[in-house]
Amino acid sequence: MEEILTVLPFGGTFDLIKIKGSTVKKAFEHSIHRYGSMSGEFLQVSGIHVQYDLSKPVNQRVVSLSMLCTECRVPKYEPVDPEKTYTVVMPSYIAGGGDGFTMIKDELLKHNTGDMDISVFSKYISDMKRVYPAVEGRITFRNSAFVAAHSMGLLLLGLCLSLTR
Repeated sequence: MEEILTVLPFGGTFDLIKIKGSTVKKAFEHSIHRYGSMSGEFLQVSGIHVQYDLSKPVNQRVVSLSMLCTECRVPKYEPVDPEKTYTVVMPSYIAGGGDGFTMIKDELLKHNTGDMDISVFSKYISDMKRVYPAVEGRITFRNSAFVAAHSMGLLLLGLCLSLTR
């Protein structure tokens, strides 16, 4: 439990909100607007596939965005419709406009406060017994040359930091 408290120390909740597809896209544009600056705004997702192109100007970098259709008989990913209303679970911090995600707070259609994040996470770990991380292709980059160079820089920075400890 101590490790979970280290990762989730702020006592937030996982909230259920309803927002338009246009707001979803704005959130992902915001998520990538300072990519590489270690700002903490980069969204980690489930049930979404997003493709970015970092060679494009800020607020035009989301080139593909699709969500898992939970109403479909056979679940599949469908392009986000700007006019459709989506039900999304997210941390209360983001739902409240934290990290600059003010578009969510300002444009949400419905907001239900959920359970404490630490309770949800510990129950998930308990129920799963083991969690196997995998690369699922949820987030991809079209301009891979920039990402590869940036990732190599992070790798080298990480190596330098580990050597100096």
